[in-house]
Amino acid sequence: GAVAGYITPSWPSQTLVAGGSVVFSGAYSPVSVAPNPVNFPTTYVGGTSPVQYVTVTNGSGGTVTMGTVTVSSNFTENSSACNSISAGKSCRIAVKFQPAAAGALTGTLTINEACPVGTQTVNLAGTGFYRVAVSPNPLPPFPATDIGSMSSTQCATVTNNTTSLLAINAISATSNFAVDSNSTTCSTSLAAN
Repeated sequence: GAVAGYITPSWPSQTLVAGGSVVFSGAYSPVSVAPNPVNFPTTYVGGTSPVQYVTVTNGSGGTVTMGTVTVSSNFTENSSACNSISAGKSCRIAVKFQPAAAGALTGTLTINEACPVGTQTVNLAGTGFYRVAVSPNPLPPFPATDIGSMSSTQCATVTNNTTSLLAINAISATSNFAVDSNSTTCSTSLAAN
């Protein structure tokens, strides 16, 4: 006869039958991650953003043993608190943004469960910027100049893109070029833009 009730599926796979009909079939992951995606604040190139946490939750009735956790370039992770997760419990993975280039950057955090086997992917995004911008860069070519003579001056604008005062230690040029001190307005510091 007909049987009424509910069934809680378990890992790694189940085929559940009720009233002669298949109502669930195949594997499901007992592990969930949040938030996804993770968006980081704008961070200067070579700097590190504040940490953001990805929560990994075990929704199964047994312990999940964690495997490897990897992250794309421009991001770092610390998953030392997520070795194994008891039934119904959670752990957090710390993720930071460390841009190596300016502009919009994306990546992924890949979380592999060793037992039972499974994989979770979290999308990561952030924007890198240079603390100091020089424009134009590069300078236009200098005109042909006689050996031992000085060409006309070309100027580049230096902009502080941070929110604090920037110290300038020195301004120099490589051989065959020289800094025109008479045309240079930069001093030992540069105010925030």
